[in-house]
Amino acid sequence: MSEQRGEDQTIGQNVRDFTVQIRRIVEGEVGEEQHIVGTGFVVSTDGKIVTCAHVVSSALGIHPRQAGDTPVGVYFPQRNVEKERRKRRAVVAACFEHTDDDVVLLQLADGPCPLAPDQIARLGAADASVGHPFQSYGYRRLAHYLAGRADGKILGDVERPLDRTVLADPIELKSGEINLGMSGAAVLDTRRNLVVGIISETWFPDRSGKDSETAWAVDARVLSLDPLRLHLE
Repeated sequence: MSEQRGEDQTIGQNVRDFTVQIRRIVEGEVGEEQHIVGTGFVVSTDGKIVTCAHVVSSALGIHPRQAGDTPVGVYFPQRNVEKERRKRRAVVAACFEHTDDDVVLLQLADGPCPLAPDQIARLGAADASVGHPFQSYGYRRLAHYLAGRADGKILGDVERPLDRTVLADPIELKSGEINLGMSGAAVLDTRRNLVVGIISETWFPDRSGKDSETAWAVDARVLSLDPLRLHLE
């Protein structure tokens, strides 16, 4: 629930509340190791998590469509989660079979979600967010800092990439903080207090420096489509 303080000062969702690490699980001689490959966010109290398809591919070494019951590591860094419940496993619950939309729905496979109901992301489509400010949080590493915040502006939808078939036009973002490791992070429209996108790509400019703050997100509208079928507000 959000609290209103004036026209544009909504106190709403905190992106850290529902953000998790997506990890590659490596079985070694001395036991299991896990390595961060991207970001995800929790979208249901029964343990459903959204991230990018290419993040899951990095974790598993195969496309999510071929994942079966092969587990992905999920780590809950929230301070109110007991330490023994922070490191978890999830499997691919749903992804798009015939399109290239860069989204996967994971399902925790080893117990219930450790987050409270008010820590679950609330979702909405991005078409009403053009020009709005956004916040995000993800696992881009800066020296000893594992994660970082990002903010910026939601510029709106753009034409689909020439090499992909997608169900919704990408959403262009303007931000100076989006970098490697933030794929799968939530785009929280702070004016509407809804997660309206999933960060999927960023642009690395040439020496001219042009478009240095350009990134793209998947419109959260696709999360409502079959087979993901998540609720949008």
